[in-house]
Amino acid sequence: MSTKNRNLRLKNLATGLSAALALAGLQSAALAQPQPTSRGNPPARVLFATSCEDDNSAGTLRQVVADAANGDEINLSELACTDNTIVLTQGELMFAHNASLVGSASQPLTITNGSGGRVINSVSQDRPYPYLDIANVNISGGTVLVDSGDALGGCIFASGDLTLTGSTVSGCMASSSSGSALGGAIYAQNVNMASSRVTGNAAYASGDFQPARGGAVHTVNFLCTDSTLSGNVATAKTAWSGQGGGAMVMGGSLALTRCTIDNNISAEGGGVSQFMYSESTSLIENSTISGNTATFAFGGVEVFCADCTATAVQLFNSTIAFNSSAEGYTAGLFSNANVLAQSSILAKNQNTTEGSSVNADLSATGLTGANNLVMSSDVAPDGTMIGITDLGPIISQDDPELLPLADNGGPTMTHALSETSPAMYAGNNVARFATDQRSAGFERSCDDATDIGAYQHQSD
Repeated sequence: MSTKNRNLRLKNLATGLSAALALAGLQSAALAQPQPTSRGNPPARVLFATSCEDDNSAGTLRQVVADAANGDEINLSELACTDNTIVLTQGELMFAHNASLVGSASQPLTITNGSGGRVINSVSQDRPYPYLDIANVNISGGTVLVDSGDALGGCIFASGDLTLTGSTVSGCMASSSSGSALGGAIYAQNVNMASSRVTGNAAYASGDFQPARGGAVHTVNFLCTDSTLSGNVATAKTAWSGQGGGAMVMGGSLALTRCTIDNNISAEGGGVSQFMYSESTSLIENSTISGNTATFAFGGVEVFCADCTATAVQLFNSTIAFNSSAEGYTAGLFSNANVLAQSSILAKNQNTTEGSSVNADLSATGLTGANNLVMSSDVAPDGTMIGITDLGPIISQDDPELLPLADNGGPTMTHALSETSPAMYAGNNVARFATDQRSAGFERSCDDATDIGAYQHQSD
């Protein structure tokens, strides 16, 4: 694609995003700031579900939800259901107030919608802010199919904060034939994931020029810890209107800590799309972004501010690799701002039929940091001499010799390093992480040295 056509596309994108953010009512800087998602207080009451049926009788989940008041905990830990599943037969569960939905950590229960429709709809307007907490409960099989208007959250819609802990959300779809499809699995103001997975979900917009955003998650602020977004899709009839295959962060901040974003697909921002304001922040640490596909542009991570100079993307001890995009567009990390990178791998991303062009792994207005392995970039860091043994932002352009994405221990998948990888012993730990991406039991530095990337080899 020519530079002229590419610049025109980005100009049109900026105009469209400004309009979308304004229509979404996200122009307030207050909404761009992460809101608290940990309650810090005991629940008002603990209400136990005692029946696996969905017939409105006493003790059923539906009836307990209807009886819940602001701040109550709805506890499923004593249920023993067939196939460990509650099948909804009367439509979505409507949460009118702030609540916590809690299951057994040893054997999480699954809630699925057997009658079609969304699984959970939290419409709380309780003060000081609305929230829904879900812990050790899996949600699956929700569908929001609309002919007129927007489809929001295939499995979960939350009017305020949504916190997921020890849970999986899967097999959900949000689809609209005339409007936007936002959040194939989840649509919420703020999303906080911990030790959770959101997999195999889809957002689909079949109307002309209508966007599909967030194959898994659509939110203002996204906080991810020890969690995975995998195998999600955002697709639209208009080729370039699918955005954020894994997550769409619309107008707020992004923080990934020990997370894996892999094998998601959209036209733009295959892994994550973040459209921000000047107050928004982007932090990626001890995380892996791999195997995502953008059929148009920006296969791994896209960070874009339409009407401002975005704040610098902060990238620490992370791996962005094996993502792909259309020819000429960055496939790894794209930002229209600076990138501060420490001890990170950006490599093996592909944006041509032959392999990688100059900007395949990284495109930004500037690069600072140290001890990074970047194979191809259109950034020329001041003072860095590629191939010289200095400690500038980029110290190697060699193949990092990453092994396939796999379960190498810990809660998320990672790319291990081969024994001859140039990333071995070549990184830093200025962030002072205790562990690598795999968390407890996997030290961040071993043998008095730190590897580049999210994975750290361990002492024999």
